[in-house]
Amino acid sequence: MFSVPSKDYVKIIALLDDLCYNYKIKSVNGAFSHFYEILKRIGISIGLAIVVVSCVIYSHLITIVDVDIPSKEVGDVLASHGVVEGGFWKSLDADEIQRELLSIDGVSFASIRKVGSRVRVDVRYEQENENFFTLGGRVTANCESVVTRIIVFSGTAEVEVGDRVEVGDTLIGGYYLKGEEKIPVTPSGEVYGQKTVTKTRFFADTYVESAYGDTKRYSRLGFLGKKPSAPTAPYDNYVVEYVEKKNDFLLPFVVYEWTYREIVNREVQNTLDEDEMKEIVYSALVEENSFGGKILSREERIERTNGGYTVKVTVVTEERIDI
Repeated sequence: MFSVPSKDYVKIIALLDDLCYNYKIKSVNGAFSHFYEILKRIGISIGLAIVVVSCVIYSHLITIVDVDIPSKEVGDVLASHGVVEGGFWKSLDADEIQRELLSIDGVSFASIRKVGSRVRVDVRYEQENENFFTLGGRVTANCESVVTRIIVFSGTAEVEVGDRVEVGDTLIGGYYLKGEEKIPVTPSGEVYGQKTVTKTRFFADTYVESAYGDTKRYSRLGFLGKKPSAPTAPYDNYVVEYVEKKNDFLLPFVVYEWTYREIVNREVQNTLDEDEMKEIVYSALVEENSFGGKILSREERIERTNGGYTVKVTVVTEERIDI
């Protein structure tokens, strides 16, 4: 073991390395080494202080504000108290914020709490009035009908099977009878009635049918935005289709095209038998009326009249008539 002056420190280290000696530095003394050690300890202390301060600040910092039902009124209350991203929780009065949230019209519950750096705001609004049951009222008819079935869930039936009712008539009243006293309840149930619908159609022995005949197409060129006049129609009865096709390659021009289709009217003989005519009328009746219930009866009548047949189909159904 030996010691060297600090001015020769670098030279001695280099000499030992050249001679391939194994050596170990026990300590380094001198003004610079003391200064270096002091700086190192100060740096560690400052780093630890920064970490501690950061932890303290971050524990009170607000990075996210999570509102389950956001609204302008809720946002205004939170912003007025500094509940915003980048704000500090330590200076907030959670109880006061909750009281102001509860003062908002329609709010029935409010809660605010901090989880980590996230602030959770839970707001609940009162239920709408239509979500509550009201006692009394009545179930009424939505169409003219003859009552066939009554199913009462709550209330008292005001009609019987076989009664004829008009639109708006009471079917189920919103009450129960207890002796002579009427106890109000919410009326509910299902009332079915007989509904009759009819459709009539005349089938002529001969009728005029329109069809397309010949087709002719005419094309004209137009330059510099000038549109040519339309050609003279080649038919007395016709439909026409008109198309413009633009071409911007080299010399711009437009192709104007007219397509004329002749309409030919011809007399056609009715070849349908009675069953086919009845089925056509019945299908039209079903298409015009949505039958939600069951069909009770179906009646079809066909009469020979002047120049054709008159077909009448009557369907009786059972439908729900309550609203």
